[in-house]
Amino acid sequence: TYGDSVTLTAAVSSSFGTPSGMVKFMDGSTHLGSASVSPHGAASLSTTTLAAGLHTVSAVFTPATNSQSLTNYTSSSSAILHQTVAPAPLTIAASSPSTPYGAKMPTIVPSYAGLQNGQAAPSSPPTCATTALPGADVGTYATSCSSAADSNYSISYVPGTLTISALASTTALVSSSTKNSSTYGDSVTLTAAVSSSFGTPSGTVLFTDGSTHLGSAPLSSGSASLSTSLLTAGKHSLSAVYTSAANSQGLINYTPSSSTPLTQTVAKAPSTITASSATISYGA
Repeated sequence: TYGDSVTLTAAVSSSFGTPSGMVKFMDGSTHLGSASVSPHGAASLSTTTLAAGLHTVSAVFTPATNSQSLTNYTSSSSAILHQTVAPAPLTIAASSPSTPYGAKMPTIVPSYAGLQNGQAAPSSPPTCATTALPGADVGTYATSCSSAADSNYSISYVPGTLTISALASTTALVSSSTKNSSTYGDSVTLTAAVSSSFGTPSGTVLFTDGSTHLGSAPLSSGSASLSTSLLTAGKHSLSAVYTSAANSQGLINYTPSSSTPLTQTVAKAPSTITASSATISYGA
């Protein structure tokens, strides 16, 4: 298999003595490397770089020179050895990033399991993408890689998941009355403004007076209002609580948020009591 260490061993012999010299190992016309012949008449070379496919490997012996600067043995070549190298398995996994709603889509990147010989990537790297489009709703979306190519590998792919999370919202509450002061019986309009760093939140705002629900109103262009004339005399701690509408995934694009409590002071209404007038006859 590609990437495996293969040791090639040439045995050099003669009818007299043990030849000395060098052996050149060849893959067709490609020089793989050379090794000295040992005192036992063997030369070896280990390699992990044989590409996937069929190889015609041979060993060529060149004798060492003697004291007369000549050679005691003739050169020789081995018979061809057919070495078959199978593609190595390579798994390419798409990344699984997370990002908040409305943010720039993260780049989907591959990770590799099975690369050999110090390779950082296959010869033709993959293309990776996600099914989510810019501005996609909160939810999970598939990520994938494809189209990688390298003859030394048998390539398989593992998909990933892009997770888009809800974005923070901010809710602010104002009262229509001057300085948040009114008189019992006055109509007071409470208006909540809901905003975020991306888009315009939709959903519902619940208006509360302490733990008492005053009513709810849907958001329109980021604003919701409720009018009431039922606030009793005294101080009231009013709040607005935002809940996002469900998106196409059945989830929410914005996190819930509550306004800072607003203190509404309601004065007692003036009351005049008028006694009736009657006329009676003396002695009646």
